[in-house]
Amino acid sequence: MRPTIRWGFLCLLVIWPVQVHATTYYVDRAHQSASDANPGTEALPLRTVNEGASRLTVPGDTMIVKAGTYDVGGLGDWNTPAIQPPVSGTANARITMMVNPGDTVILQGSNAHIIGTAHRDYVTVDGFTIHGTIKVMGASDRVEGAIIQNNTLIGWQSPDCGNWEAMSVRQATNVLIRNNRISGFHSTPKGCDGVGVRMYNATDIVMENNYIFDVGDGLYDKVNGTRNIFRYNFIHDCARTGIRVRSGSGATHRDDQVYGNIVWRCGISVTGSSTNPNVNTKVYNNTVDAQGITVSAGTTNTQVWNNIFYQSSFSAPSGVTFCDYNLYYQGSGCGTNSVTGDPQFVNTAFKNPADWKLQASSPARGRGRNGEDIGAYSSNSTVVGITSTTAPPPGPSPVAPDAPSNLRITRIGWSGSDSPSTGGGSHENRRFLLRHDLRLQRQGCRHRLYGHWRERDRNLHRTLHER
Repeated sequence: MRPTIRWGFLCLLVIWPVQVHATTYYVDRAHQSASDANPGTEALPLRTVNEGASRLTVPGDTMIVKAGTYDVGGLGDWNTPAIQPPVSGTANARITMMVNPGDTVILQGSNAHIIGTAHRDYVTVDGFTIHGTIKVMGASDRVEGAIIQNNTLIGWQSPDCGNWEAMSVRQATNVLIRNNRISGFHSTPKGCDGVGVRMYNATDIVMENNYIFDVGDGLYDKVNGTRNIFRYNFIHDCARTGIRVRSGSGATHRDDQVYGNIVWRCGISVTGSSTNPNVNTKVYNNTVDAQGITVSAGTTNTQVWNNIFYQSSFSAPSGVTFCDYNLYYQGSGCGTNSVTGDPQFVNTAFKNPADWKLQASSPARGRGRNGEDIGAYSSNSTVVGITSTTAPPPGPSPVAPDAPSNLRITRIGWSGSDSPSTGGGSHENRRFLLRHDLRLQRQGCRHRLYGHWRERDRNLHRTLHER
């Protein structure tokens, strides 16, 4: 009798790749069908931003919030905002929390720490009006790649002289803060604290085209900053300083750049000491008034050029290694190539964006270090303050589809003659007969694979033989 072979089935537990697509979720509290039990489509939106943020579990996910006032409750604390995604995005698939274009969305809560990102990378916060603060917070795991743009932060007074700020950036790197309007943040008594944006241990932060007024300090790089850039900001009427670059707490502060800013009734300050060195700060092409620019004796290799000092003077301490090509009006300062005279601004109205360009006859025209204009407007294309448009974040940003309104997870199986249970299938086509048992969980999914192989593959796979 010829031997016969009967095949058994070998069950293997494997990791089966499943593609998970980014999704856009809508929040619209005014919609008649809004509910946090909804799938979050535009037709069936969510009701609260708290629920909307909790749905952002895949890199590339987006939450779009439509017009209204949203109360986030008492969530959030000093280190963690009330509203943030549960996971990080990536450089090519950011997680975005944004306002529907053209709408006004107000966020408020019983706790001041409203929205942002703590320990979550590549998160964008875009377009909100916030009665409270934005947090960008890391620790030993530095938070990376946040974009905070187009927001209005409406002030409140802190109850003491502690570290209170509209926006806190701590243990962070590669963060972009642009086109934000910040006002009314003070301490009690007024002037001892209250800051627009304060940074600790921050690296490669860009703060550009922000409009800040009626605060204690405007932009404050407080401790251990590295390669941070302050540019094209319009800051006025501060109780203390407009832009403050300070080294403290035994740390070294280095390589900051301050340029293209208008700082009025505030001033720019660069400070350091022998125990807290401040190294290689560059201050150029700014326009300042009587409070001017101050540099402490404890700095190293500070460079100051192309600035307009309006009714102010500048005295360079030993730490300033280059000072020239500045314009002084009703004041004096260093530099054989510096000039004096009325800068002849076109319009000094306190509006946003600012329009403090130079008239054609200005003595600051073409007198800069490389032949450019002196002051915040080094060219006619410069915009100081909030711009009318915001460039997209760097890198590709794929458009995510809406959440499907009829989303269901079902078992996928085989039927008919190809079913393994019927012994079907074509040996000639070397067909794998598969059945997947998908159990989707928040952390991932588990799959089972059942295979049925041809006789000639038995040398590659374990088989059961019967003669």
